[in-house]
This record gives sequence, structure tokens and C-alpha cells, in this order.
Amino acid sequence: MASRSENKVLQGKVNFTESELQNTRGGDLISTCKSIAILVSENLSALVPYELTEADVTVLGEMISSFAENLPTHRVSLAERKAANERLKEAFSTVDTLVNEHRDRMMVCCRSTSPDLYATYINARAIVHYGIRHEKEEKPKSN
Repeated sequence: MASRSENKVLQGKVNFTESELQNTRGGDLISTCKSIAILVSENLSALVPYELTEADVTVLGEMISSFAENLPTHRVSLAERKAANERLKEAFSTVDTLVNEHRDRMMVCCRSTSPDLYATYINARAIVHYGIRHEKEEKPKSN
């Protein structure tokens, strides 16, 4: 509509690509959408050929408001989820320590009664660190 009427000011106000809108941050997107909704409402009579009605403008406004209301909740839930993940890391670390220490103590009694079991357990618990090899292989010298 803006390009058909050759209204350069209106064209400048609504000239957005879909990817620009998708990559816009939430708060900025809300203000952009509100501006577009106001412009649609002001130019509704010129948009009749596009089958836009006052009801469509109302629904658009409601959707923008709903998005604006849910945006802070989304950020809060991200913060809560991040904090919960940190608590989970601490809890797993605590549980790992408890299980490993108690299991090791429980296996000590098997040292004399079942030495094969105890030796197998100790070998399984041993951590072998092979490291990273930084040495380059020597190529055989050709004569």
C-alpha cells in the first residue's frame, strides 16, 4: 500500500524484512509491532483491498499485548532454569562423592574374603589417563 501510494514516509516506517523482524530483540520487536499496528489503524481505509478489517487490527493489538506480557516471564523462566541447572550440578557432585566414598568403603571388607572381586573392583576404579600425544611420528628417511 505504501509503495502504491508512493508515500515515502510511510514506506520508511514499514520497510522491514521478515528476517529483520525475526532477529529483533523482544523489547524492540514490541515497539516496532506497536508502531506498525498504529500505522495500520491510521491507514485502514486504504487497506480495504487487502481485506483488513478493524477486527484484524484489534486482534493484532491483542497479540502484541500478549507477547509483551509473556516476554518478561520468558526471561525470568530462563533465569530460573539456569539456577536450577547449577543446583543440579552441585547435587550430582554431592551424590557422586557420597556413592564413590561409600562404595569404596564397602568393598574393603571383600579384600580378605574375595580378593579376586576386590582386585577387579580396584582395577575398574583406576583411571588411566593416556594423555594427548604431541610428538610427530618420524618418517623413515629415504636414501
